[in-house]
Amino acid sequence: MMKRLGIALLIVLLMASLAACGGGKKEEPTPVPTVPPAAQAEQPTATPEPAKEEAAQPAETQKEEAKAEESKTTEETAQPAGSVDSALASALDAAKEGNWEKVGTELNEALDMAEGQQKAAIEELLDDLSKGKNDEVIADLEKMLAAAPGEDLVMGYLDEALDAAKEGNWDKVEEELNEALDVSADAQQKAAIEELLDDLSKGKNDEVIADLEKMLS
Repeated sequence: MMKRLGIALLIVLLMASLAACGGGKKEEPTPVPTVPPAAQAEQPTATPEPAKEEAAQPAETQKEEAKAEESKTTEETAQPAGSVDSALASALDAAKEGNWEKVGTELNEALDMAEGQQKAAIEELLDDLSKGKNDEVIADLEKMLAAAPGEDLVMGYLDEALDAAKEGNWDKVEEELNEALDVSADAQQKAAIEELLDDLSKGKNDEVIADLEKMLS
């Protein structure tokens, strides 16, 4: 009996010992690696690209270039201050207002800057102004300002004379031929115009038309 109790007690002790050993082991949590604060600070941060600003810059540049081009075109189109044409334009404005004293002042300024045929034409304008031919002054100023840059003024008058001749307006033909004669600075051209006036005075109308067409061709 005592032997059985001893065996039973031994078994109980062994089981208690095993239970104590097995229950004492606890699973430790797996450590999670953490990044030190210093390492986090070292990590590069992405900087947003200024896409909108870069996209806006070309548009602004195009606007500025367009304004500059427009300004340049305007400056090229406008009559430069102090030019013959600007003085003539001022003279025409004054003539339309009836300010003939200012017309004379502007024409004299234009005369100082003009050369060749243009100078002769302005001298003729001043002569007409001194004689009170106000309507002719206005008409001739308008013709001179309407002429393209570099256009031959003499040829402009001859062209008007030819148109008038074809219409049978011989008084107008004579007037335009005299205008052409006054502004011509070429001796040979002057001689040809004088010949036209001579033929006109003799009633050689067909010859006048034919010669005008030759000169203008």
